[in-house]
Amino acid sequence: AVTFTYDALGRVVGQDLKSEHVTWAHDGLDPVYAVDGKTPEIYLRDAYGELLGQQVGGKGTPEWYVQDALRSILGTVEKGKIQSKDTDYTDYGVQLKDLKLRFGYSGEQTDPKDNQRVHYYARSYQPTLATWLEADPRAGNIVDPRSLQRRVFAFDDPVSLRDSLGMEPQPFDYYDFDDTPCGPFGGSGFVLDWSYMHCAVELDIIINQLHQTPTKGVNWEVRAPEAGPRNGPGRIDVTDGLFGNNMWEIKRANDKTVPDALDQLTRYQKSTGRNPGYALFERTIIVRTPTGLWEVSYWSHLDENKVADGVVQYIEKPIPPFMVPAPAPEPTPEPKQPIRLPEPFRGHSVGVVIGVVAIAVVVTVVFKAPGWQLIPALL
Repeated sequence: AVTFTYDALGRVVGQDLKSEHVTWAHDGLDPVYAVDGKTPEIYLRDAYGELLGQQVGGKGTPEWYVQDALRSILGTVEKGKIQSKDTDYTDYGVQLKDLKLRFGYSGEQTDPKDNQRVHYYARSYQPTLATWLEADPRAGNIVDPRSLQRRVFAFDDPVSLRDSLGMEPQPFDYYDFDDTPCGPFGGSGFVLDWSYMHCAVELDIIINQLHQTPTKGVNWEVRAPEAGPRNGPGRIDVTDGLFGNNMWEIKRANDKTVPDALDQLTRYQKSTGRNPGYALFERTIIVRTPTGLWEVSYWSHLDENKVADGVVQYIEKPIPPFMVPAPAPEPTPEPKQPIRLPEPFRGHSVGVVIGVVAIAVVVTVVFKAPGWQLIPALL
């Protein structure tokens, strides 16, 4: 069996199989280096953290990965020549030809020597069983009953959903602004954590609720002339595109921001002719920023049990590192109990007991009397 070593953030930093030991190094949550004691491998990634290729030996011409829509590794190419044979995967990620690479299904760490086990951030997945090996560390949302099945992989829809963190499958994956900041907003010139959250909510509404492609200036961060404070230009957070007529203002969940949001919507409506959009369902997404992972929940604002169309509020909370549980200690064997002599032998040495029993035997044999009746008297 393969033994894995994890760091305090839950990342795989070592694995052992018989005589082989592999050491891993990461950039944030992304593995970028592995060495098995002989040959180092450097993994090349784009600005979003997606795999591009590898350098075997740590130098020389890279081998570029050939990937499918889910980022699964199909093979490698170097200088236009195929280096690794092409493979394919079943819907649930079983590799049909073993590429003997350290990455495979959905572009994640794959162990070819452990039955193609795939390592995600929060837990591991076994393609041959089509299930997570550990339960989802996050509780499900009753609004989405699929999330309550905490070992079902990708909501049983692995063809169209991807789950890079092992926490929540999404069509657009999770929102990663670690290297590609989404701000600044409002001309502040600063890119802060709140701007990443704000941007992630905008993109999620457009992609997963309006089912559109996000285009800045078309359906998010749309300029509205003379609609800002003091009749300056404003920016509509979300609209339903060039041919739509709805808009939404996104705010952190704070009662003081609600009048401001409604006031903004009124100004935008006068400037553009758009109307406040209809209410949106509650949803929770995962956002990665330079300060770590965040869980962001958003919903339409409720005021006296009435939905304020066009106003979307959100809250965020940091996701702590997932600690790998320590192995259970070996059970302590129970101490052996001393031999307890039956009454009336207790309190006497073994020699005395043996002597008394011998006398009883002699009496029984020689005198043909019940010598065993003498034992209590002699003791």
